[in-house]
Amino acid sequence: MGLAVAALLQRFELVEAHAAEPVPLLRYLERHRQFIRAQRDWLYATLRGGWEPLLAAWAGIDAAEAAGGAGASDGRDRVWEVVRETYRFLAPRYTPITEWRSGGSARAAGTATPTPAGTPARANGAPRMVW
Repeated sequence: MGLAVAALLQRFELVEAHAAEPVPLLRYLERHRQFIRAQRDWLYATLRGGWEPLLAAWAGIDAAEAAGGAGASDGRDRVWEVVRETYRFLAPRYTPITEWRSGGSARAAGTATPTPAGTPARANGAPRMVW
C-alpha cells in the first residue's frame, strides 16, 4: 500500500510543481493545461477506471451463496475466481521490486548496484538474493 500512496503523492507533487509559479503558468497556459489534464486522466484511470470491472465482479457475488447456502459450490468457485482476478489486478501495480543488475562488468567498473540492507553477501562479494 505504501508504494501506491507514494506514487499518488509523487503525481500530485509534480502537478503542484508545474502550477507553483504563476508567470510561467500563464505564459505557457496551453502546455500546462495539457499536462494537468494528462495527470487528471491518469488519476482517473488508476483510481477509478481500472478498478470498476473488479468492483463490479465483487458486487456480483451473493454473500449467502458464497458462505454455503444453496448452490454453495458454484458460489465458492465464483469467490475464488474473483480473488484470483483481484490478485492479477493488484500484483503488477503494487508489488515492491528490487532491481538486480548483472554484476560482472558493473562490478569491475565500480558501478555495481548496492546490495539491499540486510542481504548477506557471498564470499566473492556478489549480492545474494534472499527469498
